[in-house]
Amino acid sequence: MATHEPFAPTRRDFVKGVGGLIVAISLPVYLDVRQAAAATVTPPGSFGPATVPADQLASWLAVGKDGVVRVLTGKVELGTGTITASRQIVAEELDVAFDRIEVVQGVTGETVDQGYTAGSQTIRTQWASGLRIASASARQTLLSMAATRLGVPAAQLTVKDGVVRGGGKSVSYTSLLGGAALPGTVSQQAKTKPSSAYQVVGQPLKREDIPDKIFGRFTFVQDVRVPGMVHARVVRPARPAPLEAKASPIAQIIHGTLAGASLDGVDESSVQHLPGFLKLVVRKDFVAVVAEREEQAIAAAQALKITWKDGAPLPDQANLYDAIRSARIGNTRVIQNQGDVDGALAGAAKVLQATYTHPYQAHASIGPSAAVAYVHDGVAEVWSPTQGVYQLRGAVATALGLQPQQVRVNYVEGSGCYGINGADDASLAAALVSQQVGKPVRVQFMRADEISWENYGTPMVMDLRAGLDASGRIVGHPLGRPGRVP
Repeated sequence: MATHEPFAPTRRDFVKGVGGLIVAISLPVYLDVRQAAAATVTPPGSFGPATVPADQLASWLAVGKDGVVRVLTGKVELGTGTITASRQIVAEELDVAFDRIEVVQGVTGETVDQGYTAGSQTIRTQWASGLRIASASARQTLLSMAATRLGVPAAQLTVKDGVVRGGGKSVSYTSLLGGAALPGTVSQQAKTKPSSAYQVVGQPLKREDIPDKIFGRFTFVQDVRVPGMVHARVVRPARPAPLEAKASPIAQIIHGTLAGASLDGVDESSVQHLPGFLKLVVRKDFVAVVAEREEQAIAAAQALKITWKDGAPLPDQANLYDAIRSARIGNTRVIQNQGDVDGALAGAAKVLQATYTHPYQAHASIGPSAAVAYVHDGVAEVWSPTQGVYQLRGAVATALGLQPQQVRVNYVEGSGCYGINGADDASLAAALVSQQVGKPVRVQFMRADEISWENYGTPMVMDLRAGLDASGRIVGHPLGRPGRVP
């Protein structure tokens, strides 16, 4: 692993120079997230505004003196190539070369809060109301500025590779702005390019992150190292009884896990003598051990003598669906009620019925989650593979007793996820431990942490009915009744 000498820019210099803390998966030159260790604020202080105004062009785009367009986006790369596609959108609307687009993704106080990166909504959002609209608005603003500078009506101007031409004269975006922020606001009515004029969007451009990922050169959150960093392991409750050998893997994991357990007692003397041991952190039912090196933290977590009070038992997995059917449901609400469903079913020529069941499903990311946090002088910095930097910022602030502006969450790519993995759990754990030890803390989950304690896909029992008339048309369909989704 490469090592990096610390440097000491101001936070403003750092953000201007590298666009905030990012894994530069979409940049022509990859930036190293570990440099961000030196980008802390001088306490007491905060990390910028609580929110970044989404209606301002400067919140989305910046044109550097080097001609590079820096894109600031709240949607992050989870491994599906969305940042490459986002660069294509901006390059298209601004008429700037694709390789002159850099992306800053997911930094609280620096990028717009676009909510969670989830539900396959990134490109849809960027296209309908995000980067595409911001870029089209910026193009209109820049053309207006160029029209004034060149003395040529905006309608007679053309743009290619960031240079505006018309009336035998030309001026670049760089010259128009001179390093200043883009003025103006985002207009949802901005005229976007017709698809017939596309030259970048829709082209099969290569993802620049793939070669480094294949050959082991890419910097994931698991690779982040901060000077003075120590290592922590969360100690979790588990039943000492052997697992059932014939049970399914998920059933074995659930059987061996104490759901809702509370801490009964912990013996710090069982680990104080171990090499590298630094501290035992206990906060209510949260327990972690801290050591100088990762393998020392692992050894301490395995050696710690700890007892738990058993919580409420989980349902027997062999009778899971019966337990779901018999469970009391207290949150039922009608989303839509149209027509007389019961009457339609009673008069239907044919009624079809079927029951569908869905077990617990693990998301099971290829690599266990990790995060780094540094809580110091009344502020907290987190390097996390979270799907929502602003949402995580709120959770960290609440857990640490800080204001949101005192927390900065920087997105760093980790294991890809379809659903939710342990990214936020690892981040919160690192922040809690760092607050107790006053040092940067790295929390690296192991396979047992990620699989046993992840957010499983919810089990379901769905009883469906549909009534058909004589021609086979649906006349009644009671969705969600009486099926149960716990």
